[in-house]
Amino acid sequence: MHSDIFSSSSSDNAVEGDLLHGCQDVDLSIMAADPEMWDRFVANAVGGDIVQTAAWARTKEGGGWQCYPVIAWGDGKILGGAQMLVRRLGPFATIAYIARGPLLVDPTSCTLAVQLLDALEHVANLQHVWHLIIQPPEGGDVIAQELKARGYTADAICVAPPATLRVDLTMDLDQILARMSSSRRRNVRQAETRGLNVRFVGHEAIATFHALHKATALRQGFRPVSRSYLKRQWEVLASRGLVFILMAYHKGLPLAAMWLTAFGDTITYRLAGWTGEGSSLQPGVACHWAAIKWGKERGYRWYDLGGIDRDLAALIAAELPLPLASSSSPAGFKLAFGGYPVLLPPAYQIGLRPAGRVMASILRSSCRRHPIVRTIIGSIRGR
Repeated sequence: MHSDIFSSSSSDNAVEGDLLHGCQDVDLSIMAADPEMWDRFVANAVGGDIVQTAAWARTKEGGGWQCYPVIAWGDGKILGGAQMLVRRLGPFATIAYIARGPLLVDPTSCTLAVQLLDALEHVANLQHVWHLIIQPPEGGDVIAQELKARGYTADAICVAPPATLRVDLTMDLDQILARMSSSRRRNVRQAETRGLNVRFVGHEAIATFHALHKATALRQGFRPVSRSYLKRQWEVLASRGLVFILMAYHKGLPLAAMWLTAFGDTITYRLAGWTGEGSSLQPGVACHWAAIKWGKERGYRWYDLGGIDRDLAALIAAELPLPLASSSSPAGFKLAFGGYPVLLPPAYQIGLRPAGRVMASILRSSCRRHPIVRTIIGSIRGR
């Protein structure tokens, strides 16, 4: 989508009028002044995340999603809001989700939370949405409480990680290394001394990154993100300094790479790619270490390792023993970097129509291989 995702059409005006009716405390509208203004609000809001920006919404357009922003205004300033992404799955079924939202300038405001959720559900009903998923932002306890009061259940497909690990970039490099496991510190030293060349690359390397990413997906048993989605992300975000590719070469050949986003005070590891070769060279570790040093040099506060299982994060936070299998898993790879565990809100879901309630029941049953579930997950994650 272009900048007009936040401007009105004739149908938008009709929706806006409906939203304003009966909402007298704040001015609720599906219009924002402009995308840049909204994105600045997101960057400074408690729990603000790149997935709530207008720029991110544009990356989803090619996958069939349409953005419906609902913005709360007061005294000419944004008080809160969310962008809801809506997609038709077929002739009749329509789904919608909100990742890391709604955002509130005052995250303790129950009144504004209620009004925003009323407005979002109203827009969802106008768009004939069957099934709605909302994953509140970090610090969004008021939102989560209101969702539960409305009958949402906290067992939806997560549209954003429910937990993560973050490396504190305000520490000096020796302190960051000291928090890592002894084996990871050894890996870092190996990566620095074995002839790897780690550097940032541009759009010309997207095809190479995608090939590396597909190799990782094949080994780990997940569906890779599509190359077309990566290209859309790059086209929209790179010029704003919001997306980067780090690639590790050995003797001129690419071995591993990472897809990163930068937003607010955080660098986030999004996707990985590795041929599976040259493991003794530690190309993946080299990429993470390069990202940590780069983020620190540029004044970022956190390096986010991209999400882990919420139960595992809870065990780490409680300093309890971890399952033995975790040490050899992708999560175990991240754990060795010594990041701080962060528990984030789970995703909530509700069926807004009878068929949507059936869909919610399917999702609630954890039938992750069901065609409906696979379609939803793939579409949300850019596959």
